[in-house]
Amino acid sequence: MKCEVPARRRSRLWPPPLIHPKLMRKRCQITPNRGRPGCAALQDIAIEAIIGAWKGLNGEERAALIMGKTVAIIDFGAGNLRSVLNAIRALGHHPELTTSPDTVREAALVILPGVGAAADTMQSLYDWGLHLAIRERTDRDRPFFGVCIGLQVLFSRTEEGGGECLGVIPGQVKRLPAGIKVPHMGWNQVRQRVPHPIYQGIPDDSDFYFVHSYYGVADDAALAAGKTDYGLRFASVVARGSLVATQFHPERSGALGLQIYDNFIRAFGA
Repeated sequence: MKCEVPARRRSRLWPPPLIHPKLMRKRCQITPNRGRPGCAALQDIAIEAIIGAWKGLNGEERAALIMGKTVAIIDFGAGNLRSVLNAIRALGHHPELTTSPDTVREAALVILPGVGAAADTMQSLYDWGLHLAIRERTDRDRPFFGVCIGLQVLFSRTEEGGGECLGVIPGQVKRLPAGIKVPHMGWNQVRQRVPHPIYQGIPDDSDFYFVHSYYGVADDAALAAGKTDYGLRFASVVARGSLVATQFHPERSGALGLQIYDNFIRAFGA
């Protein structure tokens, strides 16, 4: 009989992360599923795959992996989830998908990616019990990065369906104005309004990739760390303490987008 691993558990195991060999058995453990046989064999397959990948790396690449940070990525079914995971892995860090409120509360770094509607996103967060975990984490100023809809749900409320959001950032999400093409899709400039660690090595007015129909307006205008023009000037980067959120998609924005992620992880992952 083959091992029946739930789909969400399986997504955390394959493709396996590149990690230090000394951590492999700890990181690849699988709890037997109601006594079904075969899980140990799956664990061995994952370990052997990681060992093979490790052997193929040179000394510099191995050192980079050892120094990488573990990043929890909230898995609520977002369409760009795999792209974010691959981006973090490409930087030499160690992404882990999670639906665990405890992990969201306590992980060193957390990313909330997302595409889609705010109401659907909020419902998924409620279903998994993640809404309270995110609030608790951000209340303690633990490092948190929101992407696109992951930025919008941080606000108090949204015009999209008139729903309530997480209330982490007091303010409202509004629809882009009439008279322009919606959604705003493609490359656009981000003007850096304040110095911030995520901008390290990134020229002002650099282009990033956007796909959205709504934008956030914080009650505190000082939280807008970056601005973009599209029909009006809106906050494309919001920052407060160790919380950072972008309306654009870093994982779709080439080398500079990856630099945004890496800057955040290295600045706040100590």
